[in-house]
Amino acid sequence: MSVPLFIFRLTRSRSPYSPVMDVTELILNDHHDQRRLFSYLDDIDGSEVAALGAIWSRLSTLLEVHAAAEEALFYPELLKLGTRGPVAVTPSTRSPM
Repeated sequence: MSVPLFIFRLTRSRSPYSPVMDVTELILNDHHDQRRLFSYLDDIDGSEVAALGAIWSRLSTLLEVHAAAEEALFYPELLKLGTRGPVAVTPSTRSPM
């Protein structure tokens, strides 16, 4: 599966004033949405096939796009950081919560 072009725009901004989200924020938001949809699957009665199918369709798409984006963009950058050795976290390098 190819990574949608909007993912590159979201993660490749060079301007500190851009309204673009941080890639880790995007990943955490995706994880929240995925947990929420898995919870819906648990809560819906097994006889409600149409509802389960709709949620599973959405969840499977989210999982595929998320995995493709992590593999194409996030993990390669993480591996680059890992080859530089330990990095001290300072107020200037800590991401806002």
